[in-house]
Amino acid sequence: MKFWAVSFFILLFLLKSAYSQNIAIVSFDQDGLIEKGFRDEILLHFPEARFYTFGCSKDIKLLRSYYPFIKKINPDILFVNGKEALKDIYKHKIFSKTVIFHIKGNPVKENFIADVSLPAINATGVSTEISILEQIKVIRQLKKLRKLGVLKLEEDSEYLSSISEIRRLSAFFDFAVEEIPVSKLLKDESIINGIDVVYIPYTQIPGIETIHIINRHKIPSLAENDSYVLNQGVLLALVVDEYRSGRFAGQKAVKILKGASAKTMPVTLIEHFMVVLNLATAKKIEYQVPIKFLIIADKIVR
Repeated sequence: MKFWAVSFFILLFLLKSAYSQNIAIVSFDQDGLIEKGFRDEILLHFPEARFYTFGCSKDIKLLRSYYPFIKKINPDILFVNGKEALKDIYKHKIFSKTVIFHIKGNPVKENFIADVSLPAINATGVSTEISILEQIKVIRQLKKLRKLGVLKLEEDSEYLSSISEIRRLSAFFDFAVEEIPVSKLLKDESIINGIDVVYIPYTQIPGIETIHIINRHKIPSLAENDSYVLNQGVLLALVVDEYRSGRFAGQKAVKILKGASAKTMPVTLIEHFMVVLNLATAKKIEYQVPIKFLIIADKIVR
């Protein structure tokens, strides 16, 4: 009797494992709020789902070292967070079932899908983008803008796209643009003399020492990453609610796991943003924050 009982539970376990939802998560950077939101949404509906998470630290070689494991897992869904990772996964034809992506930018222009309303392949997801125009509008409200400094750590595709659009808009709004290489700034602080506002593009990682220099020169700064405001002392950030957008991606995964097709599932476009403000930095740089930002700020560091 005991033998049959044990056999039954073993069989039950094997059947359960066979029908568990296997989901691989690839993060071009590191596991964060987006991935947490994605997992939380799926676990709400499929509490026994299995997740295999691969963080890349923006290292393509590391990403490619994961491919044999991902192929072996053969996940029901491959969730990819990051445009560069998605490009490489497409290039190497890693997925055989469904991809759900979370990227910054237009997935059609990047040739990931045919149309945001009708992807036409087994791939859909969430696209987030706060336009450069919106950011310039906010920057111009921070201070009279004659010269905008753009912080540069590396010339990746995101940076080149941002700086190109900033230069295009500068002609319409009548301000000069100055690229500020982090390596040069750390050696010579005078290169930011005459800069009215410093802008930090999404993929550029300034470091605390760099932000200290900017603040020491009493220059307002704006970033696309709220961690720079919360942890490093940047004055202001315009950001997407990452956890919420991860939940949106998770909702698509749930529908697919229940039988829906990614081919006909529209991409979710997120263009609204949150304002994160560091009042401690404002005090440090002797900057009077416009009352508008105090009213609309979603997060305030005091």
